[in-house]
Amino acid sequence: MGARYVWRMDDITPGMNWARFWAFIELFRTHGVKPLLGIVPENRDPNLCPEPEHPDFWHRLRDLGSSGAVEFAQHGYQHRYVSTAPGLLTAAMRLKSHSEFAGLPFAEQERKIRLGRETLQREGIFTDAWIAPAHSFDRMTLQALARSGFRLVSDGIGLYPVERDGLIFVPQQFWRPRRMPFGVVTICLHTNHADEDDYRSVDAFLSSGARSAAFTEAATPTDGVLETLANVAFERALPLLQRARAIAPRRP
Repeated sequence: MGARYVWRMDDITPGMNWARFWAFIELFRTHGVKPLLGIVPENRDPNLCPEPEHPDFWHRLRDLGSSGAVEFAQHGYQHRYVSTAPGLLTAAMRLKSHSEFAGLPFAEQERKIRLGRETLQREGIFTDAWIAPAHSFDRMTLQALARSGFRLVSDGIGLYPVERDGLIFVPQQFWRPRRMPFGVVTICLHTNHADEDDYRSVDAFLSSGARSAAFTEAATPTDGVLETLANVAFERALPLLQRARAIAPRRP
């Protein structure tokens, strides 16, 4: 059957690059694909604002959601890196040790998660899916998420979703299209920085017959022996893949 591909678009803010955002949205619509949008509820990161904030931001998101074109996830709170504590995935993924959540007291993490969720819900965006800025979270983040009513996390190292700490983790492996023989493969796009080559590569991949799935459709954990072995093998092979640059974020 081959792999199933989940498409994720991060850093969704009122001041994002709207032309590139819409270009990818229309591309996914053309191919019948429903991407997961990682929305920053109260963005305070100027790097995510290449344009003036659009006043119809929330209205446009609600329209996309109600039409069934996209799914939503909460992408942190303010996207401000206030900690240099390593997260659970920092070392394994060779990421910079900075975080909006990891290393902070539980009460502070829970407060930020709750405030972000309240902002989304106030604007008519309802989701129980979470994306951590910089892939950085710790055990207390997971406890706070579960306590705050979240159920799904788009992150983790492996090839199949797993259930841990009361949450379902759908692994996110790549930042550009890459064909795999099996598994649930999440490709994370940062459309603020995407160029024409990125657009063409996604279009070609979708046109090739690769089987895409919505995030919520793919978020079914498995405890099968083969899937468990595949997850372990992928995690052990990760250093080799990184050295071969087969798996590496496009930007820090």
